[in-house]
Amino acid sequence: MKLETAKSFLLTILVGVSLLLTFGLWSSQPNSAQLNNAQLLNEVDLGGEDESKRSLIEPRKIIFHSNESHYGFENPKDRKKLYEDMQSWVLYNFTTGGATNRSSSNQTVEVIFPDAIPMEVVSILFTLNEEVELPNWSFEQVYFEFSQETQSLEVQFISIDGRRQANAVINDSVNYHQLWSIMSSLDGLTEYTLLGKSESAIYIPLEKPNLKRHSIPVNSIDPRLMVDALFANPSVVSLSNSPNRGGPYYTDSQRELSVNENRTSLEYFNPVSDDFEPMSTVNLLDRSIQSINDHKGWLEEYNLLNIEPALNKIEYQMFYEGFPVFNNSGLSTMTQEWRNQELFRYQRPLFRLSNSAGSGSETVDVSSGGDIAYNLRDEFDNDSGVEHIRDIELGYRLTYQSNDLNDYITLDPAWYMNYNGTWQEIKFEEFSPVEGRD
Repeated sequence: MKLETAKSFLLTILVGVSLLLTFGLWSSQPNSAQLNNAQLLNEVDLGGEDESKRSLIEPRKIIFHSNESHYGFENPKDRKKLYEDMQSWVLYNFTTGGATNRSSSNQTVEVIFPDAIPMEVVSILFTLNEEVELPNWSFEQVYFEFSQETQSLEVQFISIDGRRQANAVINDSVNYHQLWSIMSSLDGLTEYTLLGKSESAIYIPLEKPNLKRHSIPVNSIDPRLMVDALFANPSVVSLSNSPNRGGPYYTDSQRELSVNENRTSLEYFNPVSDDFEPMSTVNLLDRSIQSINDHKGWLEEYNLLNIEPALNKIEYQMFYEGFPVFNNSGLSTMTQEWRNQELFRYQRPLFRLSNSAGSGSETVDVSSGGDIAYNLRDEFDNDSGVEHIRDIELGYRLTYQSNDLNDYITLDPAWYMNYNGTWQEIKFEEFSPVEGRD
């Protein structure tokens, strides 16, 4: 009996231990409802569309060079349409090597991008007939030259240092005639003038532009949506309204999100290690685009503006009706910096343009490109100093305004120049039109 009693006692202990282990296992499993709620907190949709490298990387200019004259599209929408067509043209016989002397053809089409674009994305931006090994250098310019004998187009990608190039051929005569038709008829084109030396020339539309001032209502974005999108655990984020910061300030004791005083923009900051490895340009593009896609943050038309791989920094600029939009307070750009594969800093507007009708538009007197070029040469003592100007664009100056009824922006036509890497509006204290000078 004593043996049987011992066996029963041992069996009871084993059953009890088994129950305790089972209970512990169940209690250690996360609640499925809590898991789903945590996931939903990070699924944010601001209402924008998904974008890609192909849609965000666009040329700022397409210049038609004909017998020492230069032309570009009067309507930027026509430039966009031609570039989209170019992306579908099939490139054959893709080769790379050292730069050669460019042909002295009197008819050439030059495609100019806003910043150095890595050759690794050529197969994404354009259509290659076969998979090829792409070099690791970058380009800003692509040339299309006409071969009348074969009714084909010769394509050249030029490295930013001018020492290397990639060549390809477009054999489709339909593509040839499409481009030649624009070149020969100049339909939809306007003449451009040059500023600077030929190897770094800046092309400016010569005539007075016909742009209007626009007033457009805007809808504000709740900054708490961005808290849900950017913080790993939004439930622990606290809100304060520090007078020193001017607007709402969110933090989880590590990361922080600051909203400016007018609640028109935000800055997210994640203080990861100062020591970091530069990301490849392609990796930076991929991570940046995907992070904004994740919360559907492309609320207006944006294009790539600038990449600084050494800082893991990337910037996108807003466009309206094909023209770039500028604002000194960061209301027309989205900027990101990355550290150790994590988002380190993110600045963006907190509004989107409304679909409702604005207060109309009115024609504004804007200086001609010829006047701009003339006065810049005079301002900088002809060509000395002009070499610091990297680009000149006609665009819109964005101003955010409020009244008792709604918030809105005004877009005023204005000329801007990229001077030593910084975009600034072109203003002259005593502006002198060309026709008014001796």
